[in-house]
This record gives sequence, structure tokens and C-alpha cells, in this order.
Amino acid sequence: MDLGECPQIHDLALRADYEAAQKKKDHFYDIDAMEHLQNFIADCDRRTEQAKQRLAETQEELSAEVAAKANNVHVLAEEIGKKLAKAEQLGEEGFVEESMKLMGEIDELRKKKNEAEQEYRNSMPASSYQQQKLRVCEVCSAYLGIHDNDRRLADHFGGKLHLGFIKIREKLAELQKTVEERRDVVWDIKKEIVIVIEIATVNNVIVIETVTVIVNATVIATVNAIVTEIVIATVIVIVNATVTVTVTVTAEIEIEIETEGSHDLEVVVEGRDRNVREVAVVAVDLDLDAVDRTIGRDKTR
Repeated sequence: MDLGECPQIHDLALRADYEAAQKKKDHFYDIDAMEHLQNFIADCDRRTEQAKQRLAETQEELSAEVAAKANNVHVLAEEIGKKLAKAEQLGEEGFVEESMKLMGEIDELRKKKNEAEQEYRNSMPASSYQQQKLRVCEVCSAYLGIHDNDRRLADHFGGKLHLGFIKIREKLAELQKTVEERRDVVWDIKKEIVIVIEIATVNNVIVIETVTVIVNATVIATVNAIVTEIVIATVIVIVNATVTVTVTVTAEIEIEIETEGSHDLEVVVEGRDRNVREVAVVAVDLDLDAVDRTIGRDKTR
């Protein structure tokens, strides 16, 4: 498999910038990586299923008993290949004793494989036996032969393609777990609340400069929304992939928040009218479990 040259920038000097940016604000780099790996694995799994289908179309149907015997041969062959690749790796790293121990296990597996292969051969006609010699690797979608020798199997299981897909699948599982745990923390009980803050000024025209959302005394979002009554602006701020703050401004500000549980929420609006007269801060404090809607008015009204 050749994917060609990666179109992304690979510069170790940028790693520090990435880590610093992620500490200040969640940019969801891990989610982007997870989605990329999901697409990669989905493509591999699709090729695996297509290869299985092609084999099923060209091979004769086997009884359940014969199929089980064939699968036993494949399992033993794959185990031999994996252990042989591991034994060679240990030998290269200087772990001779551990390598020799694995070689002893491989000898026992070879005896079992020979017996299983003979039993499988005797259970079906010779013509059919030759047709049932292929299977598909579930990890990397490559074809494996039931009669492949140990060397060829070891080359497969110790090869870059197979090992690369193992690493990709492991990393994907790790990212999926991390993302799911992060979602579970916030989405214990999903609630929706709408807060409407009305501000009346001269000629009913106002410029909203900032909207700050504070949860549990922590500022989680500051939205710059410089608009007037004749301009509708919608700004979406995603915090920790869960809290979405939508600010729509015409003659009023409407903020929709999806969150959970009991939190002390404070919404602070700062702005000025078109005559640059300062508008007092409007603050709303509420407990999301107790209050679903509140209206705060400009103190200068």
C-alpha cells in the first residue's frame, strides 16, 4: 500500500507551539486525528470485506466441520508467524534466552499445525483442498495462504504494513477512549437553557462589544460580537467539545447553552450605544437546575 507523500507539514519545531496553544484553548486536534484514523481504518476494513467476498465467490462452500478445520490451520499458522517474528526481534535485541524459549514453542506449534493440516486435507477432495488455501488478514487486509511457510508468515507479521496497522488501530482505540471520557464528564445529564438579555438604549440602537459566559466562576467563553439592530450576527463558541454558546443579536441578545447538572452560570454583557455612551454591565446569576429562563435589563434604562 502506497499512500504517497503526506500533504501535511511535519516540523518538530512546531510541536512546542501546538502544545502551548492546546493548553490555552482546546483546538480539538485529537478529534481531528481520531477522525482521520477512523477513515483510514474504515478503508482497510472495507478492503478486507471485499477480499473475503471475492474469496467466497471463487471457493466452494464448506461444511461447518471442514470450515472449522481450515480455520484451525490458519490460526496455528498465524501464531507460528507471529512468534517467529517476535523471536527474531528478541534475538536482534540481545535477548537470546527469551528468543530460544519462543523457538521451542514454535516447534510445538509446527507439530500441531502439521497434524491439523493433515486432518483438514483428509476431510475434503483434493480439488477442493487447493481452492481453500487463502484467507484475509483482519489487521491489514493482506492475503494469507494456508500453505505459507513459516518464513513468509513471519515476514508478514513482522512487516511494516502489518505492524503499521497494529499501531494505527491501537492509537485509534486510545483516542476514542479519551474523547469518550471527555464527553462523559460534561454530558452526564443533558439540559438546554435559553437566556434572553434585553438592553434598551437611545433609539433602541446598541453595539454589543463582548459577551462573556462564566460557569462555576470560570470564564469559558468570550464572544466579540460588534453588531447593531440591523445586523444579525451569530457566533458559535465550542468549549471542550461540549458547551455551545450561540449569540444572536438584533434588538436583543439570545444565548443558547447546552450543558448538564447544577452549575452557577453568569452571563456578562458589555456594550455601548451608537453615541458611544457606555452601557452598564448586565449580569445574570442562576442555577441551571432551578431556572430555565431569565431576563435581565440594562441598568441605565
